[in-house]
Amino acid sequence: MARRARPTPFGGLSSKNLPYVEVLRRVSLSNPSEEESWKKVFFPLKTWKHKGKVSAFLKDAFEALWEKGGMKAKFQEIMERMHGHKFKEVVVTGHSFGGGVASLVAYDIVASGFLKKDKVTLFTLGQTMVGDKAFAEDYEKQVTDSYRIVRKGDFVAHLPGVVFGYEYNGKEIYYYEPGMDSDGESGFRTCERKDIKKEKCSGGQVEPVGFKQNEEYFNENVESFGKNCK
Repeated sequence: MARRARPTPFGGLSSKNLPYVEVLRRVSLSNPSEEESWKKVFFPLKTWKHKGKVSAFLKDAFEALWEKGGMKAKFQEIMERMHGHKFKEVVVTGHSFGGGVASLVAYDIVASGFLKKDKVTLFTLGQTMVGDKAFAEDYEKQVTDSYRIVRKGDFVAHLPGVVFGYEYNGKEIYYYEPGMDSDGESGFRTCERKDIKKEKCSGGQVEPVGFKQNEEYFNENVESFGKNCK
C-alpha cells in the first residue's frame, strides 16, 4: 500500500451562477504525527442536523462552506430567482473529501425542502466514506440519484472503512479497467451499497490499491483541474 497520500478535494454545485468551492486538505501518511491528523478527519463520528452520524471534519466543512460560507444563501437566492420556471434541477459534485461534503449538501437540499428528490443528482469522484449506517440509509431515501464514481485501485474511496462504523452511501459506478478505459457502454458497472464488498465491485479488489489513483480521474489530475473553479 502506498505510504503517502495527498488527496486534495473540491466540491461544488452545478447550476448557472452557482459557485464552485475548493476545499484544500493535504494529509501525508509518511510519519506518525501526520497519521494522527488523518485520524482526526474521521473520528469521532458526530451527530449532525439530519439523521445519523458523520465525520467530524466533513460536518465542520459542510457547516463552514454551505451554511456559514455563503453557498446556501446563494443557492436560496438562485432558487427564488427561478421561481415559476418549470424546470429546476441541480447537480452536486465533488472529489475525495469534497465528495463527502457534496453528499451532505445534496442531502440537506432535499431534506430541508429546497428541491424535491427527483430534481437533485449527486456525482462524486473518489469520494471518502461520510457517515454511519443510519446516515447512509436515510441519505439514500433523500438523494435517490446518487453516484460515487470509483476507479480501480483507489483506496481513498474506502476510508476509513466499515470496521470503524462507517458505511458507503449511494450507488457506486466502478471503473474496473486500470486507465478507466470505457466506450460508454462497457468498462464499468453499477454496484448497490450492499454489493460493494463483492468481487465485481471496488470493495472486492485484491490487486494493490493506494492513494495515487485518487488524484486522477478520466485522464485528468483532479487537483489541477479544479484549481481555477470559483
